[in-house]
Amino acid sequence: MGGRLLKYVKLFLGIISLVLAYIGILLPGVPAVPFILSAGYFFLNSSPKFYQWLLRRKFVGHLLRKYLLRTKKSKGTIWFVISQLWVSLITFQIILRPVFPVIVVVNLAGIAVSLFIYKMISRHC
Repeated sequence: MGGRLLKYVKLFLGIISLVLAYIGILLPGVPAVPFILSAGYFFLNSSPKFYQWLLRRKFVGHLLRKYLLRTKKSKGTIWFVISQLWVSLITFQIILRPVFPVIVVVNLAGIAVSLFIYKMISRHC
């Protein structure tokens, strides 16, 4: 039961990450790449069907494949991506002043993406 619940939580986080990635593609200043990477991670660990669907998307799938094929990541680049993510999230919350549930979801997604990117540092650097 717990494994199944975790699978659905990861699927939900993947969908949220993908929505935030597309918002990042459309709006300048909002990072898309960290959310694309986290969507790939969450879909890979929850639904192979959604993961394959994601890889087949023209823009998003291309970025994800490009990232997965690279073996060495610069620590400075990774930390820059994390800082860009949080500057964008904080700016979004200051300018748009979303309702509290949106603030919670956005910040939880930001934490999940930051942790995912940090894990990539220890694994590939």
